[in-house]
Amino acid sequence: MRDGRQCLAKFAQKLVDFAKNPFFHRRRHPLLESTLLKSAAQCYNETVLILDAVFRFSGLGLLLLLAIITLKSAKNSPPHLFLGLASISMAGLFLGYTPDEFDLPHALRILVRILDIPHLIFIWLFVLSLFERGFTVKLTHWLVGGLYCLPIAVARLLQFTDLGPFPFWATALVGLMSFAIASHVIAIALLGRADDLSASRRVSRVYFSVMMGFVTVSAAAIEVIFTGDWAVLLPTAKILTIWPAIIWVTVWLVQLRPNVFAFAASGKKKGHDPEKRARLHNALIAEIVDRKAYLEPRLTIPLLAGRLAVTQHTLRELINQDLGFKNFSDFINTYRIEAVKHAFTEPANRHKSILEIAMDHGFNSLSPFNKVFKNQVHLTPKEFRERVVE
Repeated sequence: MRDGRQCLAKFAQKLVDFAKNPFFHRRRHPLLESTLLKSAAQCYNETVLILDAVFRFSGLGLLLLLAIITLKSAKNSPPHLFLGLASISMAGLFLGYTPDEFDLPHALRILVRILDIPHLIFIWLFVLSLFERGFTVKLTHWLVGGLYCLPIAVARLLQFTDLGPFPFWATALVGLMSFAIASHVIAIALLGRADDLSASRRVSRVYFSVMMGFVTVSAAAIEVIFTGDWAVLLPTAKILTIWPAIIWVTVWLVQLRPNVFAFAASGKKKGHDPEKRARLHNALIAEIVDRKAYLEPRLTIPLLAGRLAVTQHTLRELINQDLGFKNFSDFINTYRIEAVKHAFTEPANRHKSILEIAMDHGFNSLSPFNKVFKNQVHLTPKEFRERVVE
């Protein structure tokens, strides 16, 4: 805290130097200078603490509200579970990483600082479960979480036991891992946007990416700016960078429907002409099935919408609301897999490899084909082929 007082004193001294300008006063008494210096430092310190308290405790209240809302539905919804855990972990950060004036009792501070360690991992898992099809927590997720949390836990141990400073290389490693995880969150949100058929989820992908990018860049910037004497202001600065994201997530969650994470349509929009809708549906099936557009590896929503002479939005809405598909890939791959299954039964294809048959039906490589086939058929292509050949 001594560094912080020095920082405030330097700021106040600048005010004193400004006040010494002859334009304002011809003479200055030493007692007046000392009084001005102390008053400025005290005023500045109180302003920072009030600002910190307003944003910190309002953010803490919103995090607890998020935790209550999401954990009520966590049993059957991974996004609710991970957002609830992220909210609780972030609450630990808001309670434990504070200016000295708000410091908690030592035992409680240790508890909340341990609680805040995995907050970025929970945010990462929340976005994965929200935007990745068929997401389940795998061994790789546990490994990434462990590798990220372990050095932070060691840093907390060193901090609370006075065993020595945390090595600089370890701090840099945690920073790099944080940046990598945040970048992966942004990539997951943006890369799947073109394939997403839900308009609300497409918008949410952009918002998540922008907000995650803002918090990541801001957090990195304040670590560089608030060093030395200014390091005392780092807890307040960090809260200010996180607070807008908490506000956005809270408003987003409270305003939308209870099944917000399903991004389900609230019903057919008024004004749709049933006959036009039926004609478009027939034209779509004719293009996909009769003309076998599903065999084209580079078939996209814009290309297909152009052929059908409709807007991308109209086509996405039809496939999503009328046919029940969340992603364009799921829609197209349904036809591709059925065609592949039929191809496996043809005697003329028995000399062909699985890869060759997959590429003949619109897939670009073996790994995505195997994953899609297993998800739809619940057998690997090899297992299915062996059964039908018998």
